[in-house]
Amino acid sequence: MEETGQLGAHLEGPPHSPTPIRLAIVSTPRSGNTWLRLLVKSMYQIPTLGFHSIKPEEWEAMPQEVVYQHHWHRTEEYLAQLRANRFRVLTIARHPLDVLISILHVVIYDVQSESWLLGGSEAGERRIWGAMPRSRSFIEYALSDRAKELLQVTCEWWKQPDVVSVRYEDLVADTHAELLKVADQIGPARIASLEDAIAQNTLGELAKTSLNNHFWKGRPNLWRELLTQAEVEEIYPSLQEIFETLGYSAEADPKLTASAADANWIRYVGEEFGQTVRQQTAGHIGTLCKYEEQQRVAERERDQALAQLAELQNRVSSALACLAPPVAVVSTITEIVEPPSLEVVSVPEPSAETEICETEPTPSQHAAEESPTPRERFDEDRAAA
Repeated sequence: MEETGQLGAHLEGPPHSPTPIRLAIVSTPRSGNTWLRLLVKSMYQIPTLGFHSIKPEEWEAMPQEVVYQHHWHRTEEYLAQLRANRFRVLTIARHPLDVLISILHVVIYDVQSESWLLGGSEAGERRIWGAMPRSRSFIEYALSDRAKELLQVTCEWWKQPDVVSVRYEDLVADTHAELLKVADQIGPARIASLEDAIAQNTLGELAKTSLNNHFWKGRPNLWRELLTQAEVEEIYPSLQEIFETLGYSAEADPKLTASAADANWIRYVGEEFGQTVRQQTAGHIGTLCKYEEQQRVAERERDQALAQLAELQNRVSSALACLAPPVAVVSTITEIVEPPSLEVVSVPEPSAETEICETEPTPSQHAAEESPTPRERFDEDRAAA
């Protein structure tokens, strides 16, 4: 790809200046990007992000200090964004055949490879799902434009004067020494003990918390246990320029037989797959146990609620029983259906000359006043009961 301008010339201040640390790890997938990012995160105590693509608003939203990971070509547009947002680039190189073997392994558990380079010119890691290193499907993938496009990413950034270059095999061999080289160009570590940062981020420790087996063997030159000389001789000519740019050779193990190579792959992947199944089974059982415990708690709470409801119903029934009228006066209550008829007596309007005087009640009025009303009879019967 066409060479572009330098990024480092646009960064103010020397490497050890108090300028906020903003780092971009831009490399070929499966080269050790995530491991390097986590090491740098611990080393400088800064946040970390990962992207398949970066939208304009995401550039603006990034923290003041951050290390992010991205698989992207070295284009003028991308460099302009890095300069405008004051990012320093790190890139990491790994043996191309180890990268391809790692891709073959990771697609067993993760299909995010389809998002590398937003699919690129020939997306299709799915076609090697479940394949073996010596299979025709894998050999054809290694010879494809898609494989070359992915491997080319690190090549474009490698040995650029404005880029911090790290070799994966050196990082594995002496992590401490390689991180000191990074610190020489970026700035001193902010953690009291660099060894602590390394211990927290060993490949073995990271593998324990990986949900998709992102961290596998991590052993340099694993390809020499999985590809015979015949496969290497077929693949190398197509990738020779990439090998030479990154400074790698392709000398296969002449003693490795086809059956031994296949047996190695089956053993390595089989052991991991078995462990993965056991872990997922244990996790599933744990989930079921947790669900069953939640069910038992729910049943206990339901039983308690039903008992409380029954008690409440008993109390309400008792209260209603106290308020209900006795059976003996039910007949009296039924009598109070219609109010007694009242006799309307017309009284002549007095004239101005007529004196209004009180008169003595008639005998019929005395009888009406002395006779109890139905309501009074009801009250008397209830008091007698």
